[in-house]
Amino acid sequence: MKESSEQNSYLKEADSRGSMELVYASLDVLGKTAWKINKAVFDVTLEVWNKGLAYPSIPALNLEQTMPVPPSDMTDMKAKTDYVVALKKLAQERHAHHADRCSTNYKLEIARTVSRILHL
Repeated sequence: MKESSEQNSYLKEADSRGSMELVYASLDVLGKTAWKINKAVFDVTLEVWNKGLAYPSIPALNLEQTMPVPPSDMTDMKAKTDYVVALKKLAQERHAHHADRCSTNYKLEIARTVSRILHL
């Protein structure tokens, strides 16, 4: 778990016992592995992105959301609270969608740059 003090304790203990050597060696191998962009996959991904379509891990350009209907009686505190909670949920979904779009765009730009460097 991220920022778990218990996990950090286990890691430090495993490291002090020498149990992490294989993990470190594996990470070194991965770190020395050159990047390679699969041109066919990149092209399809870029096409999906440019068309604004959704694909399993690519968020669509436009987020489909249905606005909740405001309560007819704003003095009904339960209905009003439910409405406000629904609005907040929509706002959270918009923020998460925007973050996903930004993250995906960043990854695509990295892949595009690596492709140019490697002359694909």
